[in-house]
Amino acid sequence: MKPIVDHHHYRLDQLDFDGFSDRVAIYERYVIDMLLQSDLDDSQRESSIAFELMHHHSTVQLARILARTRDLPLDVCSVGALLHDVYVMKCGKYKEHAHKSAELASMIIDEIGGFSSEEKEQILTIIYNHSDKEIWSDNPLTEFGKDVDTLDCFLYPNAFGYYLKHKKLPVFYNYVLRAKKVWDELSIPQPRDFMILDNYNEHWLNQRIELTPSEANTFVGLVCHLSSTEDSNIVPPTLIFKEADNGNMVVYANSDNYRTFEKDIENLSIVINSEEAERLVALARQAYLLVWPAINAYEELTEANNSRRLAELGLAI
Repeated sequence: MKPIVDHHHYRLDQLDFDGFSDRVAIYERYVIDMLLQSDLDDSQRESSIAFELMHHHSTVQLARILARTRDLPLDVCSVGALLHDVYVMKCGKYKEHAHKSAELASMIIDEIGGFSSEEKEQILTIIYNHSDKEIWSDNPLTEFGKDVDTLDCFLYPNAFGYYLKHKKLPVFYNYVLRAKKVWDELSIPQPRDFMILDNYNEHWLNQRIELTPSEANTFVGLVCHLSSTEDSNIVPPTLIFKEADNGNMVVYANSDNYRTFEKDIENLSIVINSEEAERLVALARQAYLLVWPAINAYEELTEANNSRRLAELGLAI
């Protein structure tokens, strides 16, 4: 039986390899010191030092859970999660960061030690492939790196909207699929947000609906109400609004999703927030407007008619 010892609380004078029991902690302390002593302040980073500290250490904690769930090597997965964005932590940039992080992690492991050559290769496998979340493989360590990063990222408020706004839809679709898979695996109830791309395909927004200004106000108000009502069993469709030449509002939706929505709201009696609806309709007159279901968020996409984002959404401009 191993003797009970106090936790080191990451004090340098108490950290040693002592039969490898502290080898992950040594790497954790290394990353903390690297960030706290960095010459790059937040103005020089695409994220922030605070986020890097939070994301990488919460990812390690989640790695400890997911690795146990999948019967994967615990320390390898923990250090792989810890160093998965080490290039971003050091240089502040995300471009090609997965591959560059693997290169940097290799040097760090050589410097610190504590892992065999086989374990080192496993750690680098986790790191090198973690950005390609739209690519699925049969390698459990490759998939672990993608899944644990996705799991942590989707726990941050507004992360869902950030990815929806900035990722190409086919890529974001796989982010959501991956998140749903991991949340199911851990028996975590899924947010309604994750339903947003259930009907996604290359012809996702295939129904065009034209509404008068009055009808548009009522409709947008209804969508806003249902999107902000947590206990509603009705999920509004994903919609794109734009103004037609005749002053009416054109709405693009998925036909299957929209028909289900119409049927669900037939017998509802809802008080519409007309002020919020009018504000959003006015916004849609200035630019294309995407309404996301279930997260009560609205985003201007562009004022240009040749938006690449609209092309990705399958809209004919």
